[in-house]
Amino acid sequence: MPDDINVNVVKFPDRDNYMLRFTDPLSGKRKHQNSGTSNKKEAERAAARWEDELKTGKYKSTENLTWEEFRDLFEDRYLKRKSQAYWSSFQAAFNNLESLTGVRMLRDVHGVLSDYIHQLQELEKSPNTIQSYMKHLRVALYWAAEENYLSEKTAVKVPKGTDDQMKGRPLEPAEFALMLAAVDEVIPEHASHWKQFLTGLWYSGLRRSEAIILSWDKDAPFSIDQSGLFWRFRIRAEAQKSRKSEFCVMPPDLTEWLYTTFPATERSGPVFQPVGFKGSPLTGNEVGRMVSVIGKRAGIETDPENGKFATCHDLRRSFGNRWSSELMPADLKKIMRHKSIETTMKYYVGHGTDELSARLHAKFAKTSVEVTKKVTN
Repeated sequence: MPDDINVNVVKFPDRDNYMLRFTDPLSGKRKHQNSGTSNKKEAERAAARWEDELKTGKYKSTENLTWEEFRDLFEDRYLKRKSQAYWSSFQAAFNNLESLTGVRMLRDVHGVLSDYIHQLQELEKSPNTIQSYMKHLRVALYWAAEENYLSEKTAVKVPKGTDDQMKGRPLEPAEFALMLAAVDEVIPEHASHWKQFLTGLWYSGLRRSEAIILSWDKDAPFSIDQSGLFWRFRIRAEAQKSRKSEFCVMPPDLTEWLYTTFPATERSGPVFQPVGFKGSPLTGNEVGRMVSVIGKRAGIETDPENGKFATCHDLRRSFGNRWSSELMPADLKKIMRHKSIETTMKYYVGHGTDELSARLHAKFAKTSVEVTKKVTN
């Protein structure tokens, strides 16, 4: 690498951060790299470090960047600023890509994506799962192009998922009662912990990952705030995809259940403790599998086509379904904490028509009887 190579700091109108630029003597192409800062002095220091790497031979042309090296860069420079849940969602897409295609170089990834989709289909992955994997890969590869780890931004085809149907279904109250009863058969040693966890999902509508980390401690990433007139959820930036802190509404029936179930002296640490047979904490996936075992023991099949039984997300669906007939769509979106109103409208608004119709017809019948009595009298 020539000793007189220079890395310059440049500012593009459409970017907040300064960019670093030099001409790659190995390919003759101009290379750019995000400095990671909008402060010019910090960008100049980053340029000096990069220039030193170039002159001392530590730099490796992006033309020869391996997939493994790129994955490390992507996780360190992009994913580390995201929530753990967001990070984890990329891991499945990346791990499957590596195991199914054996791709070694970053520049070869686009060429194996069609085969990747085909192999996922052969493994009978659901359309929604394949769609999710491809969306995550598209984010990673677009980032690679923007950071000049790839020479150009190539379109990534994302197949359609299933539009109209939920993967599972909401549970009826009687079915939920069967699940609670099945806990005593599946894991009797820690039945009280699991009944509390399932009841918490039923009343809260929390996602599995959220319920597992929900805490009474105010400094926790996801906690119960008891300081106001009404209890509410407090979600700190590190627990959110958006990286923004916020307070969220807590349903009144959940507040009442928590207040009566957990005395003030017990309100510290994790709210729920879904442990394993030996009493040790479980990972999110292990918790999900245990709930499905409980659902199967209770005989509650929620996805007959795929032979799947009640899951944590089915309990969240149950929560949304119950509140869908009580709230306007915009309010339901807030209590479900959906990113877009389209998700709320797609899966919950209009799905509770039988229950609402029954109440309306009952009210209409009562009114009709009263009107008839007044007319005849």
